[in-house]
Amino acid sequence: MAFTFDQIFAADQSNPENVASNGIVTIYAPGDVNKTPVAISAPDGSPLPNPIPVNVHGFASAFMHETLDRVAWSAGDLSGFFTSYEGMKSVAVGAELAATAAATAAASSAAEAKAASNLIGEPGIREDDLNRGTYFILASSLIREDPANPGFYLIGA
Repeated sequence: MAFTFDQIFAADQSNPENVASNGIVTIYAPGDVNKTPVAISAPDGSPLPNPIPVNVHGFASAFMHETLDRVAWSAGDLSGFFTSYEGMKSVAVGAELAATAAATAAASSAAEAKAASNLIGEPGIREDDLNRGTYFILASSLIREDPANPGFYLIGA
């Protein structure tokens, strides 16, 4: 997933009137002491130069990185980090959906296991002593073919 970063405004944080007109901002991986520029692209997918040129008003375009949700930047003596909040939100929402799906599947499996275990001890159903989790159905009245899946059988009344 590509992570989108907001448009850059290159100004001195301690004096916002000190704008980096016609400057450059280098984007690199956090922790890279060599500040090696990483490959970035415009939000439309076209490649962008790195360092990114800043216009006369201190603005540079929004950009994307394919794998990093946080990047470091350097411009002159200043440096810091940019974070892709939109990208992080997408990852979090995807993780939440996956966790919900997994929880639903687990609950369904648990319900099926409970239903099967509730039948243990019923007349006509017995667990195989050599293969735990495998059951013998001794009374045909306890099984019926699944109408939605011919060839598969349901246990219980």
